[in-house]
Parts: sequence; C-alpha cells; structure tokens
Amino acid sequence: MTTPSPVSKFDQKRFIREIVDTAGAEGISENDLRAAWERFVQMNIDAAAVGMWHRGELRFGWSNGAMTFGLAVNARTP
Repeated sequence: MTTPSPVSKFDQKRFIREIVDTAGAEGISENDLRAAWERFVQMNIDAAAVGMWHRGELRFGWSNGAMTFGLAVNARTP
C-alpha cells in the first residue's frame, strides 16, 4: 500500500499485520485490505480533528446550508 497517509509506516505495518492475522483461513482480498486501511486512516484524521477542536484549535460553523470549519485565530483560547 503506497497511498499517502498521516499514519506512520510503523503503524501502517502494525495495522496490516493485525488485519491479515485475524482474517482467518479465507484471508483478505487486496481490495478489502485497501478499504480497511482507508477507513483506519480516516479514523485517525477524525480523531485528530476532534482533538484539535477540544484544544480550541479548530472551529466549526454553519453558512449557506453547509458546515464550515477552519483553524482558530487564537488557538490557545477556546
């Protein structure tokens, strides 16, 4: 898997090993492994965004029928 991601190579190898090791006798297809990896990466991105929001570094809003978001101007003042 060569898809760029915010996850370290160490964690990528660990994740793939865990998925393959638990796939059972039928194994896992390359497509399913890729889908699992993409979901794992998205979970990491989501967790980082929630962490930034909790620290007051990311702000959310609503405008023109859509959610807006961006970095807080003063990241240390929630």
